[in-house]
Amino acid sequence: MRNTTTLLRKGIERGKQQPNAFKGSVWLALWEFCRHSIAVAESLHGVIGADRLCLWSRAVGVLDRGSLQKISEMVHETVDFDGSAEAQRTVINCDIYPRLDELKRKHDKLDEVLTETAREIDRSLGLNIELNVIYLPHLGYHISIPVDPNTHEPEINWRALDWEQMFTADSRVYFKDATMRVLDEDIGDIYANICDYEIEIAHDLAQKVLEHEKFLIEASDICGELDCNLAFVHSAYEHRLTRPKIIEHNVINIEKGRHLLQEKSVPSFVPNDTFILGGGGEDEHAPVGPSMLLLTGPNYSGKSVYQKQVALAVYMAHIGSFVPAESATIGITDKIFTRLTTRETVSKVQSAFMIDMQQIAMALNSCTRKSLIVIDEFGKGTDTCDGAGLAAGVFLHLLSLNTQAPKALVATHFHEIFETNLFGTLKNISFAHMEVRVENADERVTEQQSRVSYLYNLQLGCSDLSYGTQCAAMNGIPEEVVERALDLSRRARRGEDLVSQCSALTVSEAAELEAAEVAAELFLDQNFDQQMTENELQALLDAMIEPASNATEELDI
Repeated sequence: MRNTTTLLRKGIERGKQQPNAFKGSVWLALWEFCRHSIAVAESLHGVIGADRLCLWSRAVGVLDRGSLQKISEMVHETVDFDGSAEAQRTVINCDIYPRLDELKRKHDKLDEVLTETAREIDRSLGLNIELNVIYLPHLGYHISIPVDPNTHEPEINWRALDWEQMFTADSRVYFKDATMRVLDEDIGDIYANICDYEIEIAHDLAQKVLEHEKFLIEASDICGELDCNLAFVHSAYEHRLTRPKIIEHNVINIEKGRHLLQEKSVPSFVPNDTFILGGGGEDEHAPVGPSMLLLTGPNYSGKSVYQKQVALAVYMAHIGSFVPAESATIGITDKIFTRLTTRETVSKVQSAFMIDMQQIAMALNSCTRKSLIVIDEFGKGTDTCDGAGLAAGVFLHLLSLNTQAPKALVATHFHEIFETNLFGTLKNISFAHMEVRVENADERVTEQQSRVSYLYNLQLGCSDLSYGTQCAAMNGIPEEVVERALDLSRRARRGEDLVSQCSALTVSEAAELEAAEVAAELFLDQNFDQQMTENELQALLDAMIEPASNATEELDI
C-alpha cells in the first residue's frame, strides 16, 4: 500500500489540470486490497487456538473490517474501474453526482445533435457536398467540408456565407459560423467539463482515502507478514523442512542436509551431515572443534552443491524459515561470505583472478568469529604453484585465528598442499571428500573403459583423485583429446619428461614425414635444365608424387 498511497499523494500534488493524475489501476489496487484484507480478517477469526500467537493478535487488532469496508465501498461506489481502464484516467460512476450525470447525458446525445445540425445547414444552403458538424475537445464545434482536389480550395464560397475559416487538416476545412458559436455557448466544451469534474471528484476521493493512510500501511504490513509466514509454512510442509535450533554457541551441526533446488532436478538426492565449530571468543568454557571443513575429491562429485546447501541452510534459519535437513543446530551468524563463482562484467576492467582476490579480501578483512566463509577452488586463475600457495595461505590464516576463527567450508583441487603436511598438527580442521566408486580402475584401460560412479556421499579424510578426464568425456570432449590427456597424465605420474613426449611424432605424422622425404629426394634427382612443356612438367610431378603416395599407403596398412 505504500506505493498506492504515494501515487495518490503525487496525483494530488500534480493539481487538477492533468486528466490522468490518477490512473484507474491505482483505485482498482486499493479496492482489491481492502476486499482481500476483509477476507483475511474473517479467516483469522475462524482459526482455532490462534489466539496464543502474537502475530494473530496483532493481525486481528490491525485489520479492522469496518474501516476496510468503508474504504472499499467509498472507492467502489465512486470509480468506474472498466471505464477508467479504457480511458486511461479516473472515470466516475453514474447516478452519484447529478451534475456529472447531466453532462454525460448531453455528451452521449451529442452525435444526434451534431447530425441534425449538419442536416439543417445542408438544407438551408441547398448544397450537394459532404458537410459535417463535429465537436473537437478544447476547440469547440466546427463545420467540416472537403477541399476540392483540383483547386485545393473549399468546395463552396464560404466567404459569402459569413463563415470563419479556422484550420485545414486531412483534406478538409473547418469553419465556425453563428450556429457553431451558439453550440459553444449552450453546450460548451462538454468533454473537458466532464474531465474537469471527474478530476475534482478524484482529488476529493484521494484526500478522503489518505485520511486512512496510516491504517492502510499498517494493514498492508501485517498482511505481508502473514503472507511471508504462510509461505514458510507451505514450503516447510511441501518440501519436508525441519525447524532449526538457533543457539548462541558458534556451531553448525546439520544432520542429513539437502539442497532444495538440486533435489528437485534429480531423481534422488543423497543427504549429508555437517559439523563446523567456530571460535569461542572470550568464553573459556566454549567447546573446541574443527572451525574449518576442507573438501577434496573428484570433479563432478557434488562438493559445490554440498557447500551451497550448508550456506543456504544457515541463511534460511536466520530469516525464520525451516531448513532442508533431518535436524539442524545453527549458531547465530552475522555474515556469510562466499567465493563460489566469478561474476565477470565488461563494465569493470578486472580479470577473473582479480575478482576472486577481491572476494577473498572482503571475507578476510570483514569476517568475525560469528561469520561463515564458503570458498570453492580458490586460486585456480593463476599459475599452479602460486594458486596452491595462495589457497594454503588463506586456509592457514583462517585457522590461525584460533578463538576468533570464523566457520569455514572450503574445497580445493590443490592436492600438493597436503604433501608437505601443512595441517598435520592443527586440531581445528577436519577433512572430507565426496565418495566415488571406480570399476576397471587400472592404468592399462582407457578413460572410457574405466567407469566412475558418483555416490555423492560425504566421507571423512582426504582424496587426491580428480577424474578430470572422465568428467571431460562425460561432457562431450572428443575422444582423441581425452585419450591424449589421459596418456600425458599417466606419464606425468611416472615422472616422465612431458616436453619430449609432446614433441614426439605420432604414427600418422611419421608416415606423412616419410612420404614427404621420398617426394623431396625424387625432386632433387630431376634435371630441370632442359625445356619442357606444361603437360610434360605435370607428368613429371605426378611421377614424383605417386611413389610418395604409395609409401604413405603402405605405412597406413
